[in-house]
Amino acid sequence: MEIVKNSAKDCYPAVQKTTLVIMERLQQVLQMESHIQSTSDRIQFNDLQSLLCATLQNVLRKVQHQDALQISDVVMASLLRMFQSTAGSGGVQEDALMAVSTLVEVLGGEFLKYMDAFKPFLGIGLKNYAEYQVCLAAVGLVGDLCRALQSNILPFCDEVMQLLLENLGSDYDMVDYLNELREGCLEAYTGIIQGLKGDQENVHPDVMLVQPRVEFILSYIDHIAGDEDHTDVVVACSAGLIGDLCTAFGKDVLKLVEARPMIHELLTEGRRSKTNKTKTLATWATKELRKLKNQA
Repeated sequence: MEIVKNSAKDCYPAVQKTTLVIMERLQQVLQMESHIQSTSDRIQFNDLQSLLCATLQNVLRKVQHQDALQISDVVMASLLRMFQSTAGSGGVQEDALMAVSTLVEVLGGEFLKYMDAFKPFLGIGLKNYAEYQVCLAAVGLVGDLCRALQSNILPFCDEVMQLLLENLGSDYDMVDYLNELREGCLEAYTGIIQGLKGDQENVHPDVMLVQPRVEFILSYIDHIAGDEDHTDVVVACSAGLIGDLCTAFGKDVLKLVEARPMIHELLTEGRRSKTNKTKTLATWATKELRKLKNQA
């Protein structure tokens, strides 16, 4: 894996050959499932799949876009088969979701053709509260999909948004997990808004589909602000999302924020952060709110 990951540009022909070998091995491993006879065999089978997924991620990051298009059908078919065969193995599910995330990164909008087949497995991951690493990987993938597909994510938005809302409403005992989940959900919402809003100065009307959820999102950020266990990273994600909400929905956001003073306290905390990213995002979000206030 490390050889592929750190290979120079003039080694690209070797990367291409390695990619074909990995694909061949992946097919061979998947065919081994019918020969599993013991728990030991199943463990070895799952370990092999996880290793191949990790190697596949490194290979996909190295291949050029056109080459990725030529192998993407086989890659996705293998990953879908893996999701079907490893429902009881959280480790493999997590690795497979991360491999899909890398494929999304490489293909961009051209991943759309796989969404109908992949959506059920994304939903299973988002609802897998028992294996939190799987759930976190699925939540992170939502943001990647929204950024890659932009407005093409619309047919899948309602279901995904509902699953994210259910995640945010769940009660967890583990503080670290809760903060990681909050971070993932906030980034996923940011991805949805950025994907639908577009890059143009004029906001794309598709983003208005999120408007019914804006009050809930800000109420949740307000809830985070009142939780003394929130992390600096969660503050940064919250600030970034507030800024994006301001640029997408304007004065409506200002009214909702003004009704939640804890959000201002969260932004103040962010501006005082020793982390540059958090400080920058909190300062930007505050400026966007002031801009809206001056326009009122």
